[in-house]
Amino acid sequence: MKIINPLILLAMTVFVTACGGSDAPDPKTSQQNNISDKASSDESDNADGDDISSDSDGAAGSDDSGSEAPAPSISGKVIDGYVSGATVWIDFNNNGVFDDDEPSAVSEAAGNYTLELTDTQQQCAAYATVYVDVPVGAMDEDLGEVTEAYQMVRPPQMAVLDDDSLLHVSPLTTVLWQGIQDALNGSDFSDCETLLTDQAKRQEVQALVDDTIGNTVSLYNISAETIFRDFIADENDEAKALAQQFVKGLQQSFAHTQTVKAAYPQASEVRVVHYFGHNPYYTDDDEPHWFRDVVVFNGDEFIARDDLMNDELSEVLTPIYYRDSLDTAWGDGLLTATKDTIYNGDGGGFRCSLSEQVSITQADVTYALQNYLPEGQQAATADGCENQSFVNTTPRRIFYITYDEANKSYLADLRQEDGTVTVLPHWVGFAEASDQFDFAELVAELEVSGYRFDEPVTIPTSSWAKRQTWDEGDIRYQIDYDSTGQWLKTTTQADGTYTTECSYDEGTSWEACRDA
Repeated sequence: MKIINPLILLAMTVFVTACGGSDAPDPKTSQQNNISDKASSDESDNADGDDISSDSDGAAGSDDSGSEAPAPSISGKVIDGYVSGATVWIDFNNNGVFDDDEPSAVSEAAGNYTLELTDTQQQCAAYATVYVDVPVGAMDEDLGEVTEAYQMVRPPQMAVLDDDSLLHVSPLTTVLWQGIQDALNGSDFSDCETLLTDQAKRQEVQALVDDTIGNTVSLYNISAETIFRDFIADENDEAKALAQQFVKGLQQSFAHTQTVKAAYPQASEVRVVHYFGHNPYYTDDDEPHWFRDVVVFNGDEFIARDDLMNDELSEVLTPIYYRDSLDTAWGDGLLTATKDTIYNGDGGGFRCSLSEQVSITQADVTYALQNYLPEGQQAATADGCENQSFVNTTPRRIFYITYDEANKSYLADLRQEDGTVTVLPHWVGFAEASDQFDFAELVAELEVSGYRFDEPVTIPTSSWAKRQTWDEGDIRYQIDYDSTGQWLKTTTQADGTYTTECSYDEGTSWEACRDA
């Protein structure tokens, strides 16, 4: 779905649990979560957990006089203007909650803070997130007393820390963290102990952080170094102005997060982001505006709300993109129902896009049938999409079949999108109707569809695509071919870089792709 807070435009799928969409995916990229993308990067020479030093030279051991070495610590500044009276803490288990056993400190004059750590904590701190809770009454040296609470975050450093390491926390580092969260899309962020001991996980997280930094640099036209520096001491007025603009959104995001959490007390994750920029579904003009992005993972339910806000961030001017997705048991399988409400522009009302997908796994093969209405029906208001259904419609149809064999993963994507559904045409309208359908019928049809990678497709389709994926050491290989006769091989290295080759003899040999 994602919108511009353009940090969300990450192509990464590390740790990502994607939510189904009503607008059908491209045949070559659909169902990528069934075959996870390789996204990892080489680590520095200090990457292996055994090589991480627990003490800097200045803090280790004792001198000739027998004096006791000072305890390890990390320091930095809390910056919007410099903020004093804020609570700084390290989230060692990366659960987003300030736990009793996690070290904390209160920022002082000039935003300075120091966190005293044990040797073990100092090792782990390199792979933990630093949070700052700014309460009402804290003092901002530029803006005065804080009247609205907010939270700032600094992503894991992913490099060895010592007593000289400075970990500044600011709105710039917070926007970077929001981009990482968007890429994770509800998946858990590994705790620091896991990252300390698991090099593969470290490589994945490092690649994710690096990609998000690149997107942040591109979006806001600031250097990667600026994101982490004390931009006040540097007299970087552009970065300072950008940070103060971000704080306006952070304050409102913090407040609205509490409102959403109260509405969904059982939710495993709630994200609220206000951002000033552009949204691809808002095309009334080319000017930047304030938008609010809300995401809720509530058990089997996924909720997303993207709204155009007024300049005070106090009022929704118009819904821009809403998504509701729900997984429910359906006979012996699963039903995923998704509804999108999409702004059509000034005077155009809203487009209601629907999808329903049923799936079942038998003999280690997963069979899925998806109906979708990409155009759906039009509604004058966003609420008008509430009562849309598949009744008396002619949907488009996609079959997905996934399986593993000989340490390789396979996907077949078979489509009937030309307005004529010829395979199981009566399989429409699944809500509360599991007793009207028999999965044995679906499996029987798809077993002979030619879904296997080396088989010809035997059912009528408007298009189809197949994929094979496997790993050899740290390298991932992926071969795609489709109904147009195109064969593409992608080789992804451990650092996330990749090369592509084409085959012009149905996968027998590979060479550089020729110009079209």
